[in-house]
Amino acid sequence: MKLKLPLAALALSCMLGSAHAAPLEKPECIAPAKPGGGFDLTCKLAQSGLLDGKFISSPMRVTYMPGGIGAVAYNTVIAQRPAEDNTIVAFSGGSLLNLAQGKFG
Repeated sequence: MKLKLPLAALALSCMLGSAHAAPLEKPECIAPAKPGGGFDLTCKLAQSGLLDGKFISSPMRVTYMPGGIGAVAYNTVIAQRPAEDNTIVAFSGGSLLNLAQGKFG
């Protein structure tokens, strides 16, 4: 849990870096795992912070993309949706390290 909160904060800061004056429409958080795990919690924490800060006006849709220790989700966003400013991907340091080293599940 100690690692999840800073990661949620980092995800928020990345999203807020490109924030608009108006709340984002149809916000989405991609959890690269099945429902109920740490990435799901990360999306819920991000949603809570974004709603509290009025950066989004409606709850975020959470999309689950398990597979390849995050590779499926990351590759989908990079290849198919790179310019979407209303989408964030939950991540962990471990999954980013594995992706950087080419060690997919």
